[in-house]
Amino acid sequence: MKIYNTALKEDIMQVVKAQGQALLWDPEAFSQALAPYLTIYPEEVYLMQQAVDLGLFDVRLLNRHFSIYDHVSVLSQFQEIDEEDALYMVCMVQQIIEQFDWDIMILNLDETVDTALDHGDGRALYTLALGFYDGLGVAQDFEKAYDLFEKSYQQGYMQSCYYLGKMNQYGLGTEEDKEQAKAYYLKGEKAEMHENAYGLGLLAEEDQVDPIPYYDESDLPAAAFAAGNYYLSHHDEAKAMMEYFRGAKQLDPECMNAYGKIYMRSGGLHSGLKYITYAYYAGNEDATEYLGYLFVKGEGVEKNVGRGLELLKQAADMGSEKAKELMSIYEAV
Repeated sequence: MKIYNTALKEDIMQVVKAQGQALLWDPEAFSQALAPYLTIYPEEVYLMQQAVDLGLFDVRLLNRHFSIYDHVSVLSQFQEIDEEDALYMVCMVQQIIEQFDWDIMILNLDETVDTALDHGDGRALYTLALGFYDGLGVAQDFEKAYDLFEKSYQQGYMQSCYYLGKMNQYGLGTEEDKEQAKAYYLKGEKAEMHENAYGLGLLAEEDQVDPIPYYDESDLPAAAFAAGNYYLSHHDEAKAMMEYFRGAKQLDPECMNAYGKIYMRSGGLHSGLKYITYAYYAGNEDATEYLGYLFVKGEGVEKNVGRGLELLKQAADMGSEKAKELMSIYEAV
């Protein structure tokens, strides 16, 4: 299978830093800026040009809480873009976005909050809360986020329960309070907001109670990953693989990496490599290191020591100590 190179991301970021963020919204200027890289990454440059043409930076920036799977599905269904191409584009856009500060100002915050309260608009309060929770366009402020999530919940917007539970569970913007966290998760679960079951599963694990019923109820990929890890810790690789696959189908990087590795160990080289590659596109450190190792050794892919070392360096730059060790071994060969 074709494995695109994510190293282009660093070159794009250097160009954007030199020419300004507006480049990401100007297809013609973007095309000119990336022309020197066409001989190095011809297919990758084409895909990123397509991303800019489609306004993908706008879409991903303003819909940051939509999953990668949601964005890829839209591109595949409505733009008829191949799944792998769409995934590469979305993941590259996401990783570039994460490297910059974005000037999305929330003007007249107090007035906006008062208006939302007057109209009972819990969704608007929830959206404002997410801005402060993520630090998008404003300085990250967990206390302000918590206050806005509370106001949103008081207006009956039950999606706030998950964040209120999470923030109580980990002491973000409020005192750590596991009982309060559980109470919010239960309220959200009762309202059929199934992400709350994931939080209940984490609390169950902390209390050494079987978390699987909660993880299975949640549709979050993180719940599938947690369930897979739980089964692995109890020496049940078959069930772990099923859970990882549940998350991998939603294009979750950690699940794709875990599923791909188990699949390759069991002899499913092609399918395993597919998911390892997808996790690499999503910036998963472990998948990047493992893919580098596969290229160096020629396992599942055509041997290419240069490409392998390049991938190992990418993983090392992410902080992988194992990648650094492998580089020192194979660079000396």
